[in-house]
Amino acid sequence: FEGDPAFTVVSETCYQYRSTEDPDDSDAFVVQVTWPSGYPETDLPEVSLDCFRNRNMPEVLKRHILDQIKAEVCQEPGLALT
Repeated sequence: FEGDPAFTVVSETCYQYRSTEDPDDSDAFVVQVTWPSGYPETDLPEVSLDCFRNRNMPEVLKRHILDQIKAEVCQEPGLALT
C-alpha cells in the first residue's frame, strides 16, 4: 500500500483505509483494521468504522458495511487477508 494516499499506518498492527483517494469526497469513509496477536491463526482482524471521519455516518450504514466486511473475513479463517 506504499504510496497509496488512501492508506494510513496507525501502528504496527493497526491500519486505516479511506474508501476513496479524494479526501474531500463527502461520501468517503475510513475503515480501521487491527490485527490482534493471534491473527490470522486463531483470531480474526478487528474491523471498525469508529473514526472521526465517520462521525456523521448513520449507524445503519456502518452496520451494513461492517457486516459485509466481516462476511468476507469469516470466509477464510486462518488466512491472512488484510
